[in-house]
Formats: sequence, C-alpha cells, structure tokens
Amino acid sequence: MTALAPLRELPRNLQAEQRLLGALLADNRAYDSIVDFLRADHFAEPRHARLYAAISRRLDGGELADAVTLARELPEEERARGGVAYLAELVAAMVSPRMAREYATVVRDAWHRRRLIEIADALRERAFAPGEDAALRIQEDAESELFELAERAEPDAGTPAHIAMGAAIEAAAKAALSPGGLVGLATGLDAIDGITGGLRRGSYFLLAARPSMGKTSLALRIAAGAAERRARVLFISREMSAVAIGAKLAAGLAAVEASAADRGVVHVRDDDGRFRAAPIGPAEINAMVAAQRAMASRTLIIDECRPATLAAVRARARREIRRGGLDLVIIDYLGLMRVPELARSDNRTLEVSRLSAECKAMAVDLDIPVIVLSQLNRGPEAREDKRPTLADLRDSGALEQDADVVAFLYREHYYLVRRAPVRREGESDEKLDARLNAWRDAMRESHGRAELIFAKQRTGPVGPRALAFDQTSIWFGNLPGDET
Repeated sequence: MTALAPLRELPRNLQAEQRLLGALLADNRAYDSIVDFLRADHFAEPRHARLYAAISRRLDGGELADAVTLARELPEEERARGGVAYLAELVAAMVSPRMAREYATVVRDAWHRRRLIEIADALRERAFAPGEDAALRIQEDAESELFELAERAEPDAGTPAHIAMGAAIEAAAKAALSPGGLVGLATGLDAIDGITGGLRRGSYFLLAARPSMGKTSLALRIAAGAAERRARVLFISREMSAVAIGAKLAAGLAAVEASAADRGVVHVRDDDGRFRAAPIGPAEINAMVAAQRAMASRTLIIDECRPATLAAVRARARREIRRGGLDLVIIDYLGLMRVPELARSDNRTLEVSRLSAECKAMAVDLDIPVIVLSQLNRGPEAREDKRPTLADLRDSGALEQDADVVAFLYREHYYLVRRAPVRREGESDEKLDARLNAWRDAMRESHGRAELIFAKQRTGPVGPRALAFDQTSIWFGNLPGDET
C-alpha cells in the first residue's frame, strides 16, 4: 500500500508580511514604493491583509497611518484579542523602512505561487471530472487564467512622457512615408483607411448596421484585405459556421455569384426574360479555386468560438499570438456573445455594457485593433431617413462610450427597392410620374454603392464614406478611382 504524501503548506512568508507592515507604520513614505503593485489580497495572513487595507485607505486619503491612529480603526473584538499590542510588535519587528519594497516583493511572490497552485488544483479537479467540460474548454480557461496572472505578476512601471512622445513621432514619420499616410493596419478599403489612417493598435472599432446591410461581408472584406497585406487575422464567427464563412469569402474574392459558392448554382436568364438556377460551370469553379490558392499563403483564421464568451476569444487570440503573432481580431457579432455570470439576470443592458468594456480592454491588453460587429435597433425603420445615428445603437450606451470608432454600414438601394412609389389617393398622373422619375434616379445613383458612416472617431474626422457594393457576390470594394 502506497503511503500518502504529507500535506504541504501553501507558500507564505509571515515574517516578511510583519516587517513590511512595521515599515509602513514606522514611516508612511515607504508606502509610495509599493503602492503600484501590492494589494491587500496578496497577504497570506487575513489579519495582515486587513491591516494593509486600513493603512492604504488612510494614506490614500491623505491621513496619517501609525500604530496609534490605526488602533482606533480596529474592530472591538480584535482589540480584545490584543490587536493594539500586535501593532506595537509589528513596529518593533521592523528592520528599515527602506526595505519595504523588498519585503513587498517577497509577499507578492508567495501570493503568485499560491495562485499558481490554486489554478493547477482547479485544472486537475476539472480534468478528473468526466463529462463536466470538454478538455479544450478546460485548457482554454486555464490558459486564460494563467495569462491574466502573468499580466498581473509584474507592476506596470508606466511610460515616461518622452518615450510616449518618441513613439508618436516615429509613427507619424512612418505614416508620412507610407502610401496613403497610414499609421495603422491597412484594410485596402479607402473608405476606412482614408479616414482612420488605418486600424490602430489597441483600438476598439464598432461596426453596426441593421440586418441585411452586409455587416459580415464587409467584415470579411476587411479581414481579407488586411491578410492580403501580410497581417495575421482572427475572425470570430458566432453567427455562421466556418464553412458558410468560407463560401462568402470564395464568392467575394472570386467575384462570382454568392450562390455559386453556397449552393453550387448560378442564375441565368431564359429566353422569356425570367431567371432560373443552373449548376456552376468551370469558369466559376476555377475562379474560386484561384481565390482559395491565394488565401493559402495568408493568415486568416476562422473560429466559431465555443463557448461564446470574450474569455474564450482572449484565449484563442493569445494562442495565435504565441504561434506567430496576431494583428487583428474581428468578432461577428456582439449580440451573440455572453457574460456567464450575467446570462440569467435578464439585464441585457448590463451584459452588453460589460461585453463592450471587455472588448476595449482586450484591444488594449493585446495591443491590436479589435473590430466588433453589432446590430442596430429598429429606430431607422421608423424614420423617413433610414441612415443610422448613435441613438440607434442597441441595448447599451456603453457601446458609444467605449468604442474608439463607431461606423454604420448603410445601403440606400436596399430600402429604395422595397418602396417603389404607388399612386396616392387623388394623385394626378403628373405627380406620380415625377415621383417615379425621382425614384428611378435615386435607384440608379445608389446602385452598386454603400455608405460607411463614421459617427464617432476619437482621433479623426467623422462623416460618410462611399464604398462599392456588388449585389451578385455580396462583396464590398473601392469605387473607381479610390483604389488603395
């Protein structure tokens, strides 16, 4: 029979905790050297954690924190257990206030080790539990926790102003020398690159529209354009399968009818002028195969993201960063993502607010642009002018607040097709003809065009920009003369 291994205590250093607290009580100036990276929950001893929290609270409020003033904040039961005398012992155990940073580092290192053990224990328990979670989900959750722990393990020393200024000047100089003056990632769409200067690192770009405007197709056009320019792109698809996304890409990049890639048919006109479905031929197949071969040399990863959480998106993005780097994340779309702890609250506004904040945090933490697709509310449908506004953003005002760029996709032709003029009661032929002629003119002008309306941009202008739109392939591009 194998002997049981002896239980081991979790890493902690109570002496370092005591000497650190004593140093702080003896000289409050020592707090300045540790406030940037030490928190109360880093202490292993609960009593020490409470004392450090009290010291921090007083010093952050501009008050004195010594054994006398802190004694007044002790709960009655702790005073009865000798808490006041313990404060004096801490001061007596202090070696030197100048050692505070070193003691704090020891305390934090012990906390770091405890967290690693906790994560490993939780991973072990979940892995042993049959049928509870898929192995990949367990792994992704563990990766996410470890990555967050690594980010918190070292204090942020901040960026000196002259370093930040130098980075900005260098980016501006590169932009001046680059085609189109881009400071960020090029998409190949002048409607985006021209007004934004390219997708900037750490930026959160919200692309919103009503259904059937073509959000997914535009997002794929952006992804393909960036990948063509050697960017590494991760496309998170919650609305469509990877195969369906592949069909959209094949049709768009090959400039063939969307149904050719989706269902293997094209529509041809009969002698009587009516359209009928016919099987695709060699021309369509060859065009799509050529597009596929071109994509094989680029990095555009499609992920259906299970589970549908931003933690899973982060884990997937970090994996790509480790594998070879990542330049852009696109999420299609926000309405299908969930916050597990809020999923049953029936408070969608709160959930969307949390998701929006996490999208911005992810862009900043990973230092890459993140494009998030969102669906607008029904506001435009009730207006004569269907162009979206910021008031049409769905579920939460946090979307407008958090996003660095908010752009709306709008196709006037979509609405015009559905509202051909009909005779009004008592209307004369002349007035009906005038309205019909105006409608036909608008139809011709809007055919093959779309608008990307920039409603917000922190670092640039706002306003509409024109895009080419091919109804056959459901694909976007530059208008003639706008090629980037």
